[in-house]
Amino acid sequence: MTSLPFIKIPLDSIEKGLSLTIDAKKTDTLFDIINAEQEGECRYQLKEGCFYDYEFSETNFAFKKTDCIQPHSRKPYLGVISPNIYVGALTFEIFDNDIPEKFYKIKLEVQSVKSDYRTDYRFMLEDITERCTDLIMQIDSPITQHFETNFDTDSQTLYQRFSFVKSLIDSLEFEEAIQKIISNPTTKWEEEHQEKDILEQSEDSIKKNLKQLVAKSNRMEISRNHYLNKSYGITSIPTKLDGTRKTESIDTAENRFIKHALEEFLFFCENCESKFEKYSTAKLESGILATKISTY
Repeated sequence: MTSLPFIKIPLDSIEKGLSLTIDAKKTDTLFDIINAEQEGECRYQLKEGCFYDYEFSETNFAFKKTDCIQPHSRKPYLGVISPNIYVGALTFEIFDNDIPEKFYKIKLEVQSVKSDYRTDYRFMLEDITERCTDLIMQIDSPITQHFETNFDTDSQTLYQRFSFVKSLIDSLEFEEAIQKIISNPTTKWEEEHQEKDILEQSEDSIKKNLKQLVAKSNRMEISRNHYLNKSYGITSIPTKLDGTRKTESIDTAENRFIKHALEEFLFFCENCESKFEKYSTAKLESGILATKISTY
């Protein structure tokens, strides 16, 4: 991850040729991370508690003033970004002064200065998940609990629940467990029925299937000197005989349970994705997680 003194963000989706330039007032606080979306993050990232100058390439565009945005009093197309103590994805609204009723959105990621954003922050979520689960579902409790996700609740609460699930599925322990199951699943032996050419059958096998030799259709004549003709008076035999063979199957109760659990996780993530706001970081994260589970 390389820091930059400034970044120029193209905004062609808003207007062709439009761009936003952000200048860092302090070194090692401004980042352009190309593969950030694969981690569910925004590409352009700032640091918590730092300050940044910004400027739009077109003077008719400006940010809506918020706690984190202070536009210039006379030149609103430029100003200062101060993310304060917020950590995560910040959404900013962009206005076109020529069309004041219309606005656009841009997201910037704010990294924590107190911990590593990708490792320590996720460890914290995993730790919270583990502790909260232990509090609610004590193993020695005399009662049982049943929980269901309400997808009609507000997005903030739903995102908290999604974050817990994400911290579980994105953990190294979960990935190692899934890979272990995929590489070495439980198996069982099953009998598979098949038709086999009679010319490929041994003499003992043919003798064991005398009923098929007499009754099965699609027959061919045999010579008078054939032992079946001499011993049993059978003048014709079928071209194929029914048989069975042993095959190894992974369709077991244990594997079906694992598949069911993954399908439940997938159902949860897909429903979260449908509930989260369009173009939000939460929607992006839930889509990435659903794809990961689908691959499993």
